[in-house]
Amino acid sequence: MAETWQENDWLLSLQQSQKENTNTVMVAFSRPAYKKQTTERALLSYLLAVCSKRYTNQQEVSQKLMDLYGATYAVKVLSYGDQNLLLFSLTFVREDVVAEEGLTQEALTFLKDMVFGFDEKLLSSEPNLVEAERQNLKQAILSRHDDKVQLALDEARQLVFSDESLQESILGDAATLDVLSLSDLKLAYEDMLSNDTRLFACSGTLAKKDVEESMATWPKAAKDASVEYAGKGELAPNGNKSIEKEGLGQAALVMNYRLAFEQVELGSLVVANALFGGTAASRLFRVVRERESLVYNISSRLQADLNLMTVVAECPKDKVNRVKKMVNRELADLADGNIVEDELKRAKQTVLNDRLIRMDSPTFVNLEALLKMIQKDPIQNEELMKQIEEASCASVSKLARQITEQSTLILSGKEVEDDS
Repeated sequence: MAETWQENDWLLSLQQSQKENTNTVMVAFSRPAYKKQTTERALLSYLLAVCSKRYTNQQEVSQKLMDLYGATYAVKVLSYGDQNLLLFSLTFVREDVVAEEGLTQEALTFLKDMVFGFDEKLLSSEPNLVEAERQNLKQAILSRHDDKVQLALDEARQLVFSDESLQESILGDAATLDVLSLSDLKLAYEDMLSNDTRLFACSGTLAKKDVEESMATWPKAAKDASVEYAGKGELAPNGNKSIEKEGLGQAALVMNYRLAFEQVELGSLVVANALFGGTAASRLFRVVRERESLVYNISSRLQADLNLMTVVAECPKDKVNRVKKMVNRELADLADGNIVEDELKRAKQTVLNDRLIRMDSPTFVNLEALLKMIQKDPIQNEELMKQIEEASCASVSKLARQITEQSTLILSGKEVEDDS
């Protein structure tokens, strides 16, 4: 179990592990989503990945990473509940592996220099650098429009959430990106340093004193540390929408469902999703794809942080209505308690095995530790595993009965034919 504590204006988590020859450190700034800031923070993530006040271009950053024995460094944006996070991660070799004293502090100093290294003067003098990263982000945004599943999921967000700040992709939108100025970015960056919840998680052989020694040199926030816990985000009233896009040969179907559960039921909910559509042995995969051959791909995704479960299917456009009916039929079958013990046992074992594999990943462990710090009532791994093991046909059936339709979006090349 991770050791957690507060150091000045930071919330920290430390997981001791000898499994890898590397240490992994993550730093995140978390706050409730705001529409324009989503795009600002996305562009900040691109710029802070390639330059800082001390390392003024990608080449200098890469050289420093090579000096740190091939360390890896990345910056990205992600969402959890109604929170947007700007996440920095650094993985570097352990001191004892290369027998170089001071390597840990050198690596943490590099991370500090990148996190706190936004330099408006530097970027003003390097307009080509800014425009290159602006175009890289714009390409990432627009590429989602060329992927029918990603486009369908983005469009479905308009139906899912009442708050417009949660309706857009975590990468923001191209129109806002086009007009962002360096002054906008500077203000967004300073606002982030002043007002965001600051999170720090590391795993490997770092000692607490190493972390505290480095953190003592990091710039302080303008206000006392306070945690802005993640909310679920308000879901919109039920809604349905069909969109036609020229050139699509298949349809993308997105069906969203509201969840109702208590934290003590999370393990059973994970198992319910595995039975329904979360694994290759699930009912949606076995029945809708394999037996009925109605879809090319189909799966369900659990988003407990949003009280949401999402089914995504790719199928011929004339099969959409049949797929919808079959998805709801399989969910109703779970709600009716038509679950055999062997099926339940296999689903539980699949979930447990997947989680054990994930717990061997420093990236997963660190990210989970970060997200737990912004949860009001986090469930520790041992408790979640126990809940999964204790899930029963009755507990899964009960949760399935509490799942209700929220919205449906169909993206197709032309009007969907009614084959009901």
